[in-house]
Amino acid sequence: ATNINDIANAITLQNNGSIVLAGTTFNNKLIAICKYDINGIPDATFGASGIQLFDLSNGNDVAFDVITQNDSKLVIVGYASSSAYILRIKDNGMIDSTFNNTGINLFGDASSNEGFYSVVQDVQNRLLVGGFIFDSLMKQQFSVVAFKSVLFSDIKKLDRKCSLLVYPNPTSDLITIDYS
Repeated sequence: ATNINDIANAITLQNNGSIVLAGTTFNNKLIAICKYDINGIPDATFGASGIQLFDLSNGNDVAFDVITQNDSKLVIVGYASSSAYILRIKDNGMIDSTFNNTGINLFGDASSNEGFYSVVQDVQNRLLVGGFIFDSLMKQQFSVVAFKSVLFSDIKKLDRKCSLLVYPNPTSDLITIDYS
């Protein structure tokens, strides 16, 4: 966004052909979202000259994935310090306060150490996010969360742990996924 060491981790195209990149600043301290028009020129109507920065914690804040919704709003996921987050912003880069009343939803706390790496929206408008969580034995576990609505007015803590078995491993063809 502003430094030669900034990192873009995700890209999405908006309905009008605009290009949006999501990632982090060079020191992993800020979430960086950049928007370009269809010609690759920074969109001056987005944030400050096409760049919007978010500081969600006192630690490392990183965006790992971004999607464009039908209304051109953006959903960004990643981690902020040691908490997973979902952030929704308007087409101009400003936080969408209609989303969870704040535009941001943090999951976990400093002791939970979790993050989201990917997000999709299904045909029923549910957000599906994938990432990781450390269990009570400090082993990193696969995490998948499904939200019934993209507008969270009352989110309760969800149990996101499951046992996952993927086999055969290795494979060059089909895999089987069992979970409980």
